[in-house]
Amino acid sequence: MKYFNYTILLLLILSACKDPSKEKITFEDIKDSSHRAAPTKIEENITFFDTQNKIISTDKFNQLLAEGLYLSEQKQKIDGSEEVHLVSIKEHAKKLEAQPLPDFELSNLRGDRYTKQSLAGKVTILSFWFTASHICTKDIQDLNALAKKYANNKNCIWIAPALDSPANLSRFLRGKSWNFDFAADQELLALKFGIITYPTHLIIDKQGNISKAVIRHPKTNEVVEQTIQNLLS
Repeated sequence: MKYFNYTILLLLILSACKDPSKEKITFEDIKDSSHRAAPTKIEENITFFDTQNKIISTDKFNQLLAEGLYLSEQKQKIDGSEEVHLVSIKEHAKKLEAQPLPDFELSNLRGDRYTKQSLAGKVTILSFWFTASHICTKDIQDLNALAKKYANNKNCIWIAPALDSPANLSRFLRGKSWNFDFAADQELLALKFGIITYPTHLIIDKQGNISKAVIRHPKTNEVVEQTIQNLLS
């Protein structure tokens, strides 16, 4: 998976030149959500596109990305050149919600297996994240109390698929009471769902439709809870 590109280096320079109090998103935020370290060498043959698929300058691309309303999606072409597309978070969420739920299976840390079929008839929350991201760990910790409210509800299952190995994930979880069902090594599952940034929360209704995708929302807890309540009522 190659979601993080050299543009973040330029973003850091751009951020340093602005008034920090006016920043909507920080370098650390974007770095965390990428799940990859920044390259040490700036590559050539990269073309930048806005949300209308029009070519824009590197400076303009980074200026828009720094607003916190967009994601960066990188695509490599057959000739070795690369394209970096600006993706609206709002539009990406709509795209995730519009897609049919793919067939999938995953096992939690205890070895319990879940599939699309086994979760039918239940409201399911899939929270995609990874432990090296400060944004992800804060999100998971903040949502833990909400997950506790539904921990004993047989009609609701909250699974937190992590990109980490079982050892790394278990190490992070040790010493605290958690109310999620955690699954490790779920990068391929994230790709199958079309996830391009973390954390991303997908709320699936009893009929197996993605009812809501919550991505970088300023009120994640409120939106997730309201959606769960609506689907359970």
